Amino acid sequence: SGSLRLLVIASDLPDVLNLPWELILPPEGDFLGVDSKFSIRRFPRSDQQLEAFDGDLRPRPLRLLLAASSPTNLPTLDYEREEEYLLRAISGLDVAFDSGDLGSFEDLRNHVEQFQPQVVHLTGHGAVGKKCPSCEWLNDPDETVCEKCSASLEDVSALGHFAFEGETGKADPRSSEELSRMMALSGVQCVFVSGCETGKAPSIEALGGVCQGLVSEEVPLAIGWAASIADNVANQFARSFYRTLAAGRSVDRALVQARQTVWETCEKKGDPSWTLPVLYSATDQGQIFDPDPRRPKVEPPRDIGPQRPLPGMIEGYAEQFIGRRREQQRLLTALRDGSLQTVIITGLGGSGKSALATRIAWKLKGDGFEPIAVPSSKENPLRTDSLIQIFGDAFLAANLDDAFQKLNNPQIPADARLRYAIGILNKSRFLLVLDNFESNMDEASRLISDRDRDLAEFYGQLLANLTGGSRALVTSRYLPADLPTLPPKIKEEPLGDFGEASFFKFLRRDDLVEKRLRSGELSHELMRKVHRLFGGTPRFLDQIRKVMREIPADDLKKQLEAVKVPTGLEKGELQKILDEYCEEIFTSRLYGYLSPESQRALSLAAVYGVAVNLEGLAAVTGEPSEKLQGFAREWQDRAFAYRETERAATELWAVYGLLRGWLLAQLGSEDRKAAYKAAGDFLSDLVQQDQSKVLGLSPVEVDLEARYQYLQAEDYEQAREVTARVSVFFTRSGLYDGVRRLNVELLRYEEHPSTMSWVGKSFLDQGNYSEAEDWYSRSLDVAGDVMPDEVVLALHQLATIDLNRGEYEEARQKFETALKMRQQIGDRAGEAQNFAQLGIMASERDRAEEGLGLVTLSATILGSIGHADLKKVEPWVNQLASKLNYTQEQFDAMIQEVKESYDRDRGWGLIEAAFADPAPEPDKV
Repeated sequence: SGSLRLLVIASDLPDVLNLPWELILPPEGDFLGVDSKFSIRRFPRSDQQLEAFDGDLRPRPLRLLLAASSPTNLPTLDYEREEEYLLRAISGLDVAFDSGDLGSFEDLRNHVEQFQPQVVHLTGHGAVGKKCPSCEWLNDPDETVCEKCSASLEDVSALGHFAFEGETGKADPRSSEELSRMMALSGVQCVFVSGCETGKAPSIEALGGVCQGLVSEEVPLAIGWAASIADNVANQFARSFYRTLAAGRSVDRALVQARQTVWETCEKKGDPSWTLPVLYSATDQGQIFDPDPRRPKVEPPRDIGPQRPLPGMIEGYAEQFIGRRREQQRLLTALRDGSLQTVIITGLGGSGKSALATRIAWKLKGDGFEPIAVPSSKENPLRTDSLIQIFGDAFLAANLDDAFQKLNNPQIPADARLRYAIGILNKSRFLLVLDNFESNMDEASRLISDRDRDLAEFYGQLLANLTGGSRALVTSRYLPADLPTLPPKIKEEPLGDFGEASFFKFLRRDDLVEKRLRSGELSHELMRKVHRLFGGTPRFLDQIRKVMREIPADDLKKQLEAVKVPTGLEKGELQKILDEYCEEIFTSRLYGYLSPESQRALSLAAVYGVAVNLEGLAAVTGEPSEKLQGFAREWQDRAFAYRETERAATELWAVYGLLRGWLLAQLGSEDRKAAYKAAGDFLSDLVQQDQSKVLGLSPVEVDLEARYQYLQAEDYEQAREVTARVSVFFTRSGLYDGVRRLNVELLRYEEHPSTMSWVGKSFLDQGNYSEAEDWYSRSLDVAGDVMPDEVVLALHQLATIDLNRGEYEEARQKFETALKMRQQIGDRAGEAQNFAQLGIMASERDRAEEGLGLVTLSATILGSIGHADLKKVEPWVNQLASKLNYTQEQFDAMIQEVKESYDRDRGWGLIEAAFADPAPEPDKV
């Protein structure tokens, strides 16, 4: 009659199901497998009939989920090529597509739950066997004892299994029963299983094969094909099959149509492959989705959240983390079980090193490894002092109070504290992440030691001595040359190009871009060209995807044709050229979508190297917070910035680091300097108001960022002030190398005596009088006659050096000279300090009574001005008065005499009395 005839092969006999029923050739007509009037279904039961389908189906479009698995211990299957072929097969079809990321069973489960596909396309290895309940080894079907652990298999049925990838990349076989339970009630209507033996019925029982087991449960339809999708015939077949399905036709019609498409090609080669795709079913259902055009389309949910950066880092954020399957498999288990202690991830800038390190860190956190993020940047390279502070904060948060105290003990040298920190790491369970580590190396030599010898020593100690409970990840463009041969358990992981399949997967996870791909508006070949030119590194991926939402295809073609790729260049140089093209084609276009006000605000906001709140954005842009809220969301939508919601109490915004240079280049030099100045003021004010926590940072971290801003603004006075504030903190913590490094760096911008004095103080506090004297002398010379405050400070410190050397007369002369100058400029606190120092000198020269008078005068001055140093001087007063056995009347009389002397001659009579007839000098104090 011309209507569809259904041939159902209902049997529980494997030999019956495996017969090539598609090759039945009637006296008139074609083989049944390519005859449009016939449909052939295998029903793996003989005691019942196909059930009638009476369920509801989701509306358009067809949702297709690919899960390609290639365990490393089985014959190699190029899973990325499998994805590429299927993506090419469905290009221009109205098919909503997604694919798994890891090839694991759990990954498939998550994607089924999130994407809610109608068809799941499994590509990989299938096998029939008995899975040992003790060790989960997959044995041959006829085994009675497990060949691995010798457990009995007498009560174990032989089932079809699909080989997923475990976390290490090795095979994780899952039975058809497990698959069907996982997909039950998920909305999956059909599973297309492509791979070795997956369509073949088992030799023990008919329900054992992967497809047979699937359709015996809740999944209505399954197609099995003992062929990989990655060949020409399979690609032709898949395109025809999914094109027909996407048009709303039945699975039977799609299967016959696909066979017809490849039949001629196969016939010419004598290839029977067209017969291999076979359909199994549990019901008479034919449709995969409801094709009724009156029902509105329902696009699949794509609720895949962004990857957050680690606390303390800006890099590592990913709108959607995709790819790097093998890298994760190689590294995660090895780091977890300790076969690797440290991994150094290398690759070009923008290759995704920080994102991969962050991905691994979050996963290892679930296993109890607490991340310690240590970022570096060109603006703020890593310093040993910052490293000690970060370690201290991490240990304190982990309730390691003793470790925190030792790390902040100024009596312990910094290098010893860092060695101690490595010891704590060995006893604990942390994951140290040293990000952008190339920022700490000399670009020419690639040596850390050419920039920072202390940091180079720490790096060597870390790699050699981190052997216990903690692990380390280092991201760097290249290996440091300081340690050319890596110790055991240290591995370099070079990042290769971002694959084509991952590139397309990323594009299709944007609804607007996927619709343009499905409609054919953006052709597959055009997108492949974009990938070949720019998609090999993830640097501009998010911006590329945003542009693909709107750019006319013809405009894109013209711009790609204008790209001239030179040959013979080193990879890094070539990448720079391609990055410039990316900025011209993608970044500038997205920037152009913003209003002029939003453009300007974004470029101004790019001065920040840390995430800031709306108040921070307002400080540099001059725009109100309400307006900036809208601007920031536009920036996020155009892939210029991202929002950080978990680091602080309020939301923070960060401009992508790789785009900051381009954005700042859109400003004039004066506008840039003004923005840097405003940013420095905002950050410095936060520290002075004790509000650093609003950015989720410590005061020192905020001050260091403020210092960078001021240096860029050429506001060296404010840079000195902030540097002095950090120097105070470092000095209290005994981080003298940090004090020197910050201040010597400042001298490259301007020579200022206060900066030199800080360097001198760092040496003085360590007892290095020779170096300290040199630096204070330099400060004295630079101060000259125009900076009396600095002259006084340098004189006072030089006098202290003389005193410590036992050169008392030289010390007294410098203290007296400093005192005269301080009285002239009205520095009463400094004046009091000199009186106290002279008083102590007198008491140590057996002039205790005169010394008491001078120290008492110091306390009197400090009390009159309410200075905090009074608390330091009062004990000296009490100690000397006690030594002299003063009564209260004597003490009161002495105070009155001191006041009268000061009113009479500003205290110089007391000094003359204390030092008029010098006593024989005692041994060195």
